[in-house]
Amino acid sequence: MRLKVLTASFVVFAVILMVGYPWILGPKPHDFLRSEAYVVRAVIYMCAVIFALVGAAISSLMILRRAREEYRIEKEKLLRDLLESSLRDHKKHPPEAQVD
Repeated sequence: MRLKVLTASFVVFAVILMVGYPWILGPKPHDFLRSEAYVVRAVIYMCAVIFALVGAAISSLMILRRAREEYRIEKEKLLRDLLESSLRDHKKHPPEAQVD
């Protein structure tokens, strides 16, 4: 449950950052490559967006791994139950003797 909350938080944070782009960075100066403050803000902004998206991807992969492990355990349990019930059924009804 915590991983799902973490993933959703990362996604919401990334969407807020992307939607708030004009307000976060502000207006672009005419000579923005020489404006050190704008470049620093832009680099920090891009790093924050990348961090949020990578965090969402990693946490979703962790959710996927956990779900796959749970399904594998459940599959093994169901197969074991099927085999045991099949063996019990064969013990109750012995095979018929074949006459040639």
